[in-house]
Amino acid sequence: EHHIDEVVKLRAHNADYGNVLAGTTGSYTIRFAPGQLPKAQTFWSIVVYDEKYDLVDNPLGRYSRGSVDHEMKYDKDGSLTLYLQSESPSKKLMGNWLPIPKGKFNLFLRSYLPGQDLIDQSYVPPVVRKMP
Repeated sequence: EHHIDEVVKLRAHNADYGNVLAGTTGSYTIRFAPGQLPKAQTFWSIVVYDEKYDLVDNPLGRYSRGSVDHEMKYDKDGSLTLYLQSESPSKKLMGNWLPIPKGKFNLFLRSYLPGQDLIDQSYVPPVVRKMP
């Protein structure tokens, strides 16, 4: 068991407008605006789990994206967009791709040795948005 000052875990089952996260209904993005990245003294990550809370098999063996993933591409303004989809994206988006299953899934955002805004629960994570 962890204490809140060791790790904060946030879970998402729904996208914008309350829709259940499911690869069968499309692809998603998570955009961290400048200054919105989770604060962590060690690292933060977003992990994809299927509806049974198991890791999702995928061709890359990639189960998460986070602060330790140096191949991610940040925008010039410091924002970061992650692409959640079951099919491989274009080559330029590969570093920011988080594979999802065809079925229902959920996400965990974890921050290890979190910043004060996560500890006092004032941090507001970005919305998971369905791609058009």
